Amino acid sequence: KMPALNPGNMGSTLIPTAPNLPITTIAPVSPSIQPELSNPPVVPERYLAVSYQGREGLAIRNTHSTKESGNLHGYLHQQYQAPLRQIGDVVWDGELEWIQLEVRGWVAIKNETESFLEREPGGTWRVTWNRHNDPLWMRAGTNSKTTEVCGLAYGTILEELDTDFSDPEHHYVLGSFTGWSLKRNERMVYMKYIVPEWETKSLTLVPGTFGVSDGPLPELASAMDPIGSTGLAGAFGVDPAVPFPSAGPGPAKSVGTVGLGNHLGAMRFPIDELFEAWRTLDLERYMAQWTSDAVKVDLRTGRRYTIDALYRDRLKQFPQYRSVGADASVELRESDGRTAVFDVWYEMRFVKRSGTTFREKAKESYVVVKVGDDWRIRLNRDYENE
Repeated sequence: KMPALNPGNMGSTLIPTAPNLPITTIAPVSPSIQPELSNPPVVPERYLAVSYQGREGLAIRNTHSTKESGNLHGYLHQQYQAPLRQIGDVVWDGELEWIQLEVRGWVAIKNETESFLEREPGGTWRVTWNRHNDPLWMRAGTNSKTTEVCGLAYGTILEELDTDFSDPEHHYVLGSFTGWSLKRNERMVYMKYIVPEWETKSLTLVPGTFGVSDGPLPELASAMDPIGSTGLAGAFGVDPAVPFPSAGPGPAKSVGTVGLGNHLGAMRFPIDELFEAWRTLDLERYMAQWTSDAVKVDLRTGRRYTIDALYRDRLKQFPQYRSVGADASVELRESDGRTAVFDVWYEMRFVKRSGTTFREKAKESYVVVKVGDDWRIRLNRDYENE
């Protein structure tokens, strides 16, 4: 069970470590090659964080549908102090992949002038605050400066887990609710799995599984990266200050550490820099991410750009824009330690100097290679979903 949120010490025990687990199954395999284990594997609970960076947040609903009216619980925001717990399996409706989640956090019941929640029968609370442009926030703590977890919609029902009435004028409830949120579509990934930290573990490979045993962790990243179907599918470093990496959708869910997140962060660094160069319209920064023999392929038009042709094209394009916004979800597909392939779903918003605006949503892939101590882009295939 997910630990309760402590309003006085936020984020310190939200993701429990598991120092005594003898083995953890990461990816299922077919019965014909499943190894016989003397002790059944322990499968940890799965937690997720929002990777979508849109300003409004990611909607969470009481059904896995965008067509039903009145089914909104609220909008989830990108944060890592109050992870979201997966409930059951994901659901694919033919266009969208949905996931059912438990969301929990602290919510203000009242302050000295206003009430925000109303007590319901059976130990629940109903959101009565109804100002669209000023949402009632579920937070990682009771302080108004703590991380925003979810902007709650009017009428949402919260289960009471704990209360804090220590301040006579400001009352809070630690509440939870369950709902459905969009996990991904064919263009964008909206949520990623969080993997607990394993700071004192080393890698033991068993056919079809990853085991962990006591010891140091010198070869974890290099050992796990090359194993495509059971390795680091979609793993990435969440935040330098947070001691665990995240793993994306797919059959493989990996264990890891900060070092692992940094290793993957270095591989995807030129891709992140490419999008930042777009946001800042920095041509020099953009071109610095490519190898000298790099090729960009526009699958929409069939055109191939050498590095010189790409420079000439961007030299014409960049001055045309007043501003560019970019959101991107980057997932590792495979790596052998010297070369890596990433899939990227992006959305970009362009504002021309004339005032004209337009948007682009697409899926692309990158091949990055190790050049000395750095990683550079050798191949980009854009508009793969066109």
